[in-house]
Amino acid sequence: MLGNPPWVVKLGLGDVYIDSQGQPVNPATSPLATAKVKQNLNTGAYEFTLGFVKAGTYTLAFTCQALADQPETADSISLIQPQTVTVKANAVATADFSAP
Repeated sequence: MLGNPPWVVKLGLGDVYIDSQGQPVNPATSPLATAKVKQNLNTGAYEFTLGFVKAGTYTLAFTCQALADQPETADSISLIQPQTVTVKANAVATADFSAP
């Protein structure tokens, strides 16, 4: 949960650059998934969901600069509060962030 919007949560780091076959050029630094943060109108909390992620250990972070991201260039977008999250098969993993 986060303080004030707009944010995008990224699982992984950086932009995704793909080759002519549509595969990530550098999968080690490409984000696996991104999610928009939305306000829950019932609770007032800002929430995000990433679904269907394989079991494993991931780095999760967020940015307040998503609108400035240019996918074709290497931007200096800051990823804030990176944390390690372990996802187990058939289970829900939770990550909370404090407001920047």
